[in-house]
Amino acid sequence: MLVVKQLLLFPFAGGGGSSYGSLTNNLERGWNSRVVMRSGKNLTDSVSTFAEAVEVSSVAANQCLDESDEVNDSVIFYGHSLGALVAANVVSKMATRLTGRKSALWVSGAPGPSFPRPLADRADVTQLSDEQFVARIRDTGAAPPELLTRSVLTAFIPFLRAEYAVAESVAPHVVRIMTTLHVVAGLRDPVVPEDGWAYWRSVADQVEYHTLVDADHGLPTTHAASLGRLLTYEGC
Repeated sequence: MLVVKQLLLFPFAGGGGSSYGSLTNNLERGWNSRVVMRSGKNLTDSVSTFAEAVEVSSVAANQCLDESDEVNDSVIFYGHSLGALVAANVVSKMATRLTGRKSALWVSGAPGPSFPRPLADRADVTQLSDEQFVARIRDTGAAPPELLTRSVLTAFIPFLRAEYAVAESVAPHVVRIMTTLHVVAGLRDPVVPEDGWAYWRSVADQVEYHTLVDADHGLPTTHAASLGRLLTYEGC
């Protein structure tokens, strides 16, 4: 069985370097996992547009591959929510570099790139009051309740608003990748309309769907073990 060495993780809006901690803790030994930060710096900085998020993430992803074995190491890209769209664009931009290399893209928590946006019930979230904004984040299930208390969030609300503004700015667009695409569909995800998953079909020639019936938008945390098994056993 193929042993995947490189796992590049693209965080969701508001997610930092620890956003995939539960997932990486459930991976088999021998994996080299790296979180590709959109800001390239830390939680106090953020990009302002989706195009900028893709650009800085591309630079970071290429730097990660510079440190790996181009011939023997395979690489998996995984992104959730905003991170799924960023990852798809990054993999598209890296097509030449990935030619002849074992690779795969995994996504979850987002409709395909060409899906009509913004979603009516998710538009202008950043214009809400702090209380309404935090309540909306809590409703998606993307973060555990203990991290959504006033004492924890006060210092990070400006960063979270900036991240969600990037997500709101995503317009329908066409992306094509030359590697296998795996879509993990959480059927209780309030962020992805029922027909949203189908829009990933046009992204790659090979698309495989993996359904988690009881998963909502917080699946990287709530279903970390299941997701880890998928990434591990399906591989590239």
